[in-house]
Amino acid sequence: MATAAEKILEQVPPHDEDAEAGVLGSMLAGEAAAGVAVDALVPEDFYTPRYHLLFGLFRELFERQPDLDALYVQSELKRRGLVERVGGEGVVGQLMERTPTPANVERYCRIVRERAVERELLAGAGQILQLVQQPHSGEDVKHLVGQAEEIIYRVADQRSSQEPVGILQILEGVLVEAEAFLQARREGREPKTGAIPTGFHDLDKKLAGGLWPGRS
Repeated sequence: MATAAEKILEQVPPHDEDAEAGVLGSMLAGEAAAGVAVDALVPEDFYTPRYHLLFGLFRELFERQPDLDALYVQSELKRRGLVERVGGEGVVGQLMERTPTPANVERYCRIVRERAVERELLAGAGQILQLVQQPHSGEDVKHLVGQAEEIIYRVADQRSSQEPVGILQILEGVLVEAEAFLQARREGREPKTGAIPTGFHDLDKKLAGGLWPGRS
């Protein structure tokens, strides 16, 4: 039976492609909406690669000319050779069609931001699992748990109070798993360390092959 930590790490990283498209479409539809998005988000908040790239471009262009009209954006995409990377010549029109009104831009931004926070917390869980697997030469368990807590709450401290609580609660379970793992080592018992691939290359690499098994 998979632990809570295993279940959450095996899922596709949290993201909402529709909300990401909604932010970009809203930016194209109105200067005020573009300003809201630029203030609320950074490119790294976007999971979809082409939207990550587009938001970075939109933000740069907004600082030069707040009115991000479609022709202006399309011209810049062509000039920079980015048309294919962002999905073709029709991407600007598609974004505008997918966003009927920019009035909901704050909602779209909140969704994109929340999913980004969740991904950061999952990355923190991966760091915790890696930390636990490393040799510690008698290092105190409480010290290691403290390091794990710092990883989690460093993410929380960087974000607003409107963050999802569910993932934080799940990651508290990761700390419990970590302490049990380290306690087994202190008592001379060999903890299980067979790596279980999560399906995400970068995460598996950080975890030396995959997710360490927790208790059943």
